Amino acid sequence: MLYNDRKMLKWQGFRLSEHVEQLKQVKIQKKRVIVDEQTRELFDWMIHISYSSQQPLLVYLNTFGEPYTQVSGIVESVNHPSGYLFLKGKGSFAIEDIVSMEFARAEDEGHGD
Repeated sequence: MLYNDRKMLKWQGFRLSEHVEQLKQVKIQKKRVIVDEQTRELFDWMIHISYSSQQPLLVYLNTFGEPYTQVSGIVESVNHPSGYLFLKGKGSFAIEDIVSMEFARAEDEGHGD
């Protein structure tokens, strides 16, 4: 009598039951911070002011479960279609990862190096 091997089908139940809990933990850790429309408009205004007056910003970035990363700098450019903010000498950051921002004081300017 020939045995029809189910290959990976026979392991699927084992794999799912063992990994579902782990996948749930990963989803919990990677929750995005949702920023409302009014806050986004405030961010746009602050980015414009930083760009036009060369005033440094202190930007807080979501790191998906870790403490927020602080980066300070002057806005060099914004690429809205791709969704990136470029800070002079600091690189580019996804706008969707920004959770907060404020105008930087002189002592804040060293953060994010």
